[in-house]
Amino acid sequence: MTPTGGPAPRAADALKQIVAPNRHFARLVWPLSFVQLISWGTLYYSFTLFLGPMERELGWSRAELTAGLTIGIVTAGLASMPLGRLIDKGHGRAVMTLGSVLAGALLFGWSEVQSLTAYFALWLGLGVAMAATLYEPAFAILVRSLGPGAKRGVATMTLVGGFASTLAIPLCHILITSLGWRETLVVLAGVNIVLGGAIHLLAIVSAGAPQPESSAANPAQPSDVARVLRGPAFWCLCLAYAAGAFAVSAMIFHMVPLLSERGYPVAAAVAALAVIGPSQIAGRVLVTVVLPKLSLLGTGLIALGLPALGLMLLLAGTGTHWAVIGFGICLGVGNGIATIARANSVTELVAATSFGAVNGAMSLPISLGRAFAPSLASLVWAATGGYDAVLWGLIAIAGLSVLSFALGISLARTAAPPG
Repeated sequence: MTPTGGPAPRAADALKQIVAPNRHFARLVWPLSFVQLISWGTLYYSFTLFLGPMERELGWSRAELTAGLTIGIVTAGLASMPLGRLIDKGHGRAVMTLGSVLAGALLFGWSEVQSLTAYFALWLGLGVAMAATLYEPAFAILVRSLGPGAKRGVATMTLVGGFASTLAIPLCHILITSLGWRETLVVLAGVNIVLGGAIHLLAIVSAGAPQPESSAANPAQPSDVARVLRGPAFWCLCLAYAAGAFAVSAMIFHMVPLLSERGYPVAAAVAALAVIGPSQIAGRVLVTVVLPKLSLLGTGLIALGLPALGLMLLLAGTGTHWAVIGFGICLGVGNGIATIARANSVTELVAATSFGAVNGAMSLPISLGRAFAPSLASLVWAATGGYDAVLWGLIAIAGLSVLSFALGISLARTAAPPG
């Protein structure tokens, strides 16, 4: 006889609450989560696969090509707050549907690109498409539609979205090898328009009326957003997540040369990068299934503290492969949990009716940190002649993110509760 009330039934109950606590949840969260695979896979993770073929055909430098992605990330940060305001006003369906259509149109334009100016202009538009289709607008819709159930929706969405790189990179590699890079972009354009656009159009409207906690009858007021933006808690949390994103982005883009300088073979860097994706998913499972009642403070400290621990492992374990793998696991688990912690942090600051605008405002410094970290790390490396200074600097920045988060949560809880 199977015992009742043990760990297995409790884990199963927790998993059920995340997967499909009710029909309304299932009809909204799972379709939007599926489109996250499409949006992240086609607009972000597949980018690295196009660098080589475009260099060979067009003769552009690697720096020029990666500048396009930097332009897109910065533009996404700038566009997040106005798009968040539109979602707060009840226009989430239009924002995400048109975002997928725009992404498809611009990917098709990329397939025809011949000049660097046109390439940069396309990435300006793709930045807007990213701001309209990735996690931020989807989270805002979940908070608006699900009320208190949004935390479970965010957990489910990030679990599904964690597979984007795992699926997109091999599939796009097969397409590029079989068809060519231009033809692959045409395929990705069609996927965004036909699948992404259609699912956003149907799923968001099928979500029904907003919950009472986030009713459209009480849209976000400018004073609500202004109150939060004037508060020190918001800026402490911005600093925490921007510093964390800076450290993770710098390490991911510099991992191969950094490890080579410290005497590791390229295979070690590949192994570290390979464990990041699965570790992100493992981290999200940890805080949603294994530890569903973990506090926001605990969740955030794990999310921002693990990358700092990984950097210290890397610094202390020179020449040992376990340190490299441990670093990759710490980076992946922390980065995976940070996505959930950030969404929940915003709900600590503001009511659901203002979530989109405040979350969008927080996206800008995070996007800037993520976009410019690789270049600034390169400047430090060039100025000091090695990566030791880069590592120590990133450890300090990661430590700053942990302290800022703890202070931000403390200030948020002592301020007036969100209305």
